[in-house]
Amino acid sequence: MAPFTHHWHKDTEHRNVVLLGLERISSDGSTVGGALFKNSFGQVSAYAYYGHEWHELLGSDSLYFKLSGGIIYGYRGRFKDKVLFNVGGFSPAIIPAIGWRLTPRDAIQAAVLGKAGVTFSYNRRF
Repeated sequence: MAPFTHHWHKDTEHRNVVLLGLERISSDGSTVGGALFKNSFGQVSAYAYYGHEWHELLGSDSLYFKLSGGIIYGYRGRFKDKVLFNVGGFSPAIIPAIGWRLTPRDAIQAAVLGKAGVTFSYNRRF
């Protein structure tokens, strides 16, 4: 769940981004997932991805790095040029993230959204 996104550049058309996602992390660190969200312009959007999560960074059991790549759908109409390589509302994405595991089941994470901004999330393992 990502309740807050900070944009690098202010735009009067920016709206609050709300994201809910679900992913599966395998024992080898590979991830597959999807997210539904309202993008910065209020359009319902989705991200389907595959990636990898690296644990125990810098000798810390809590620190991790995640890299995902996939397809975003949702930037349409006059906002179609807000993401690169957009064709019919579909565009590729690569999203790096760094997180801190609070407990074995709970974590906070920051994901860089290219030149657009950074989103902050709370993650819960089930």
